[in-house]
Amino acid sequence: MTKAEEILVIQDAINTLGPNSYIGPWLKEVLPQIQWAITSDFLPDVEIASIQDATRQAADIIEKANNRANTIIAQANTRAASTLKESNEYTQKQRETAINSLRRAINVIENY
Repeated sequence: MTKAEEILVIQDAINTLGPNSYIGPWLKEVLPQIQWAITSDFLPDVEIASIQDATRQAADIIEKANNRANTIIAQANTRAASTLKESNEYTQKQRETAINSLRRAINVIENY
């Protein structure tokens, strides 16, 4: 049997099983991997993950995403606090400069 014939057998099995069978939808989903393995002369290495494995993997992904999000939020908060502090310091210096300018102007007017 040729590689092309083997792939046709699998495609026929998918069509025969149909979308309402237990293995048909999964087999259709992994067909590209199987085709690649057959045409590349590799033995197909297709694992069937259990619901518990998938749930565990999903939980790990969610945990990593939440940890990364928390890190990003903490960094953003630190940067925001630093920017706010710098902005307040700059504003205070500008106020002091304006006040000093006004005082000098008043002094000039009073001594005129």
